[in-house]
Amino acid sequence: MDRRFTEMDRRLDELRAETRAEMRVGDAETRRHFDLVAEDLKSRIQLVAERVLLVDEKLERFRAEVHERFEAVDRRFEAVDRRFEAIDQRFMRLETRVGALEVIVAQALRHRQN
Repeated sequence: MDRRFTEMDRRLDELRAETRAEMRVGDAETRRHFDLVAEDLKSRIQLVAERVLLVDEKLERFRAEVHERFEAVDRRFEAVDRRFEAIDQRFMRLETRVGALEVIVAQALRHRQN
């Protein structure tokens, strides 16, 4: 009976050693796979980061261009506003002159009728 227990102990030790060896192989394979996946993810993240920088640069150029265009539009509006103001002033002077002429004509007509 002792011999059977000894044999079983030996067999269990062998199985334990085999299992540990298989686990070490599995651990190494898992580690290699993880390293490959991690390296791939690292490369992809780097690529995304580079593209984000490119988009950021493009966006900044676009923003600057739009700002320049709005500045040009603002200058045009200011020029139109100045011209409109000048026309408005001329119109007011003409209205004043027409009003004065109407008074003169009305006075002349009354004077003629007398």
